[in-house]
Amino acid sequence: MRILPIFLALGYLSAQNLSAQNKVAPVPADPHELVTGMAQVLATPGDRTNAMTLLERAKQNSDMHMPGAPPFAIKVSFNTQAGMGEISETWLSGRSWRYDQSLGGYSEARVGGGGQTFAKRVGMAPMAVQMVRSAMFWPVGGNPSVNMIRSAAAEWNGKPVTVVLISGNSESIYPGRHWVETEYVIDNATGLLQIYSRAPGTFAVYSYDKGLQFHGRQMPDRITFFVAGAQVVDAQLVSISDPAGVDAKLMSPTSDMRPDGPASMGLNQRFPLYTRDTTNSGMLKQVIVHATLDSDGNAVDTVFSAAADPGLIETAMDLVRKTKFSVAASQTDAYINVRFVP
Repeated sequence: MRILPIFLALGYLSAQNLSAQNKVAPVPADPHELVTGMAQVLATPGDRTNAMTLLERAKQNSDMHMPGAPPFAIKVSFNTQAGMGEISETWLSGRSWRYDQSLGGYSEARVGGGGQTFAKRVGMAPMAVQMVRSAMFWPVGGNPSVNMIRSAAAEWNGKPVTVVLISGNSESIYPGRHWVETEYVIDNATGLLQIYSRAPGTFAVYSYDKGLQFHGRQMPDRITFFVAGAQVVDAQLVSISDPAGVDAKLMSPTSDMRPDGPASMGLNQRFPLYTRDTTNSGMLKQVIVHATLDSDGNAVDTVFSAAADPGLIETAMDLVRKTKFSVAASQTDAYINVRFVP
């Protein structure tokens, strides 16, 4: 396993009690961050069950690949600063599917059949492609029931919503969202996911204005992505339908495709990274850096997402670029939580 070349030893960090009460600089304000006051820690079985039921309802609507889900043919287009991109998938079952995505000079085609996956790709998948893919197909992933859950009541577009915050641990009890949390904003009446935020500063905002239906699912017609307050990607659902008259050749690997395992792509990973804060503020200050990691664990692309102190952004970005992370995929989409310890 690779070792992160970080400035401080983990033993020292533990001794410093990173989660000291009222010593964590808060997540900065953002137009899409609805948690500004205290969120409730869900400790009782009843409270946790209610939150998990709400999350499961959103997952059942958004996860297109769940066992027993109907086959589909979907096409999504998206606009970025790098130009127009496209994602399409024909999914007959978990053992027969084809997936294509492209943006600029990058392209990738993947075919699954008989328990094997084959792929052909040109270049590394840009962040924008990864963001759209994750938000469209499986925003609610993993098993949140084993984690710490907090929730807060809020309002979005004039309607009551519940904000569900998931994390592996709590830094301390303080107002607002915590740096380690993934955030889901769910409409109370419909159970539809309104906002998905894997890490502070990065938000996928869903629109259902067209009322698109597919086998009982209400499909988002648009997903808009914001990073550090700026819009970076605008995705549109072009079409979704039952796959009809699918060409068998389309679903079979071509001669230029190669075997490709499930570990070829790691999505939405979170990594902590520690260094010393030279500002002597007495507070734990954090910066979220969104990064694409190659098979050697090097950050080949980095984007700033959120920072407790804007003066630390460049230092955090530089530290991420110089660090070699431990990865288990040929390409990993990661959110690096750089912690500046007083």
